[in-house]
Amino acid sequence: MYMKCFYILANDLDHADKVIGDFRKLGVSDDFLHVLGKDEAGIAEHHLHSSNYLESLDFFREGLIGALLGLFAGGLFSATLNYLDPFHIPMSTLASAGVVLLFTCFGAWSGAMIGLSQENIKIRDYHDAIDEGQLLIIAYLFKSEEEQILPELMRAHPELKIAGEDSHFLNPFAVPQKI
Repeated sequence: MYMKCFYILANDLDHADKVIGDFRKLGVSDDFLHVLGKDEAGIAEHHLHSSNYLESLDFFREGLIGALLGLFAGGLFSATLNYLDPFHIPMSTLASAGVVLLFTCFGAWSGAMIGLSQENIKIRDYHDAIDEGQLLIIAYLFKSEEEQILPELMRAHPELKIAGEDSHFLNPFAVPQKI
């Protein structure tokens, strides 16, 4: 089944609590509703699911970029060693593959470490709103749910702002469309 990710801005914790409550009444599981905000304690007190590291940090995307750079650097280094032959011993295919794998793993690890210090690219557009005290509700809806639930939710909360949507959250290079 096809799922979409919706980014919804709520004014405060009470507002987010009401919106999440309405999502629950409409049949959306808590597993598909996450809240991101500055007040983590308040989010926990309201029994809302806080966003996870995959949603809030950019380690997955940066790790993939690092792995690709490591793969390239490892291939280049291995080819250079084969060409220059500094030890006057031909490198086996297994040794070349090992060098490439080592560089790839190091690149993935380095990229992930960099990504742990960066905000997820998918939520960067909402950074200022979150700093101002708003909460970002990240809701995952099946296509069939989207057509039924979003209109109901908008009728119940006309002040609600659906700020963006992502056709698939797991693609780390896709940028959400602003609405």
